[in-house]
Amino acid sequence: MDPAPEFSDAQRIRLIDRLMETCKRTNTDSITWACLWLADPSRLQSLVSDAEAGKASIVSRAVFNKDDNVQMARAWVGRARTSGQDLTPKKRPAEAYELSPSKIPHLVRGSVSSGTASPAQPVGSGCVTRSVVANKDCRRRDQESCVVTKAGEPLEIAHIYSYSMGRRKNSQAQVDFWNTLKCFWSQEQVAAWEVAVLGPEGTETVKNLICLSSHVHALWAKARFAFKPLEMDADKKRLKICSGDVIEFTTDDPDNLPLPSAALLEMQWIIARVIAISGAADVSDEDFDSFTDWQGPGWYRELEVSDDEEFSEEAHVSKGDWEFPDEEKAPGEAGRTPAYQAEATCPAENEH
Repeated sequence: MDPAPEFSDAQRIRLIDRLMETCKRTNTDSITWACLWLADPSRLQSLVSDAEAGKASIVSRAVFNKDDNVQMARAWVGRARTSGQDLTPKKRPAEAYELSPSKIPHLVRGSVSSGTASPAQPVGSGCVTRSVVANKDCRRRDQESCVVTKAGEPLEIAHIYSYSMGRRKNSQAQVDFWNTLKCFWSQEQVAAWEVAVLGPEGTETVKNLICLSSHVHALWAKARFAFKPLEMDADKKRLKICSGDVIEFTTDDPDNLPLPSAALLEMQWIIARVIAISGAADVSDEDFDSFTDWQGPGWYRELEVSDDEEFSEEAHVSKGDWEFPDEEKAPGEAGRTPAYQAEATCPAENEH
């Protein structure tokens, strides 16, 4: 199975070319580049349409915001600072931003993404603790064996959406994480991911857990492979995924021992590939710090342009620093039905 069919999508290639040309970009960091290649097609089309409608500078500041995009990747690979420090990027105010129906971000004071509390709450408030019951239920559902190798000990319980991120469920860092996802994926898609992980139980639910052998868990945490959801039986007792070979998750009790969330598997399939393509999984904390420094070396991918014109880099501005004008409401995007399969590809270093 092709782990990245998006790379050969002619329409996507044209849209990215148009976006780069309209926003006058000749290069970008590797994480933003990967996000564009794996973005939801309808979302990418909306960004291009808005940019070509005279809003190129606004779109550019939202999409090519290196600080936000790098912090999203950093949070996913589990490198975010958790010892009493928030992950708020430099110059980001307390306000959150959200996307209007026309897909252009605008500042919303005093509100945050669905399912999160006020960003004014300190890091650690609403902190989630590990659930012994959920771990036991996961072992029962997966029959005390790795879902990939079918081997027993040594066995570990792995989080799809990491425990470390769940502990910061009411932080500004998590608000920023979800808002960054909304730049590249549809609101319906991201909302499904949020619902799956931002409830009262947070990450500590059997739907967010799978049994993996220790070495498989380590490779998965480095995003050397990912699970792509394919299809689930109507009775929700079987879920097929693909990771080179088709793997089948099963449960005898879908009510009390439900299968892993298809929405979360889709989320990890997408973000893990972003991490893999960008090379973020193998980056040290020091390199991440230089990556987020606009004046530092960063990691850039030079882009080919059709003429000899050289464009100057725009001054970096955080999404939160801008209050974008009201836009004409566009028709809502159709929600995507989560697929159910799993795929191997990607380096990420999560804290599970």
